[in-house]
Amino acid sequence: MLRKIVALKRVLYDAFGHFDADDGWAMASHLAITALMALFPFLIFATTLASFLGAQAFADTAVHIVFDTWPEQIAEPIAREVLNVLTVQRTDLLTYGVLLAAFFASNGIEALRTSLNRAYRVSETRGIIYRRVQSIAFVLI
Repeated sequence: MLRKIVALKRVLYDAFGHFDADDGWAMASHLAITALMALFPFLIFATTLASFLGAQAFADTAVHIVFDTWPEQIAEPIAREVLNVLTVQRTDLLTYGVLLAAFFASNGIEALRTSLNRAYRVSETRGIIYRRVQSIAFVLI
């Protein structure tokens, strides 16, 4: 029993040590912020598409999904303005929304690639243009 506890302690210490040495905290925050940055352009695209197709209730649902966890004093004025923006039919916003959503989602792919490369101690040999095109292709697939 004592042997298992010592082995578990060593494994946890080694995992935490490598996580800290490989900038795991920075990579985790990088992944989190890129996920948030990808969420809002996608919501703009999705709600604009929904209002373009006549589904106004989707804008209300999307706003509630995002702002229900925020304090009411902060969320109410922001949610009201977001609803004003999202319920107006604009085809240019649809185009910008899909482009921004694809770009920021590809940033998420790049953040994940960077984090995994650092975790597995792999050096990236592909060029930045190739990686970016590959990330956008992953998003579109």
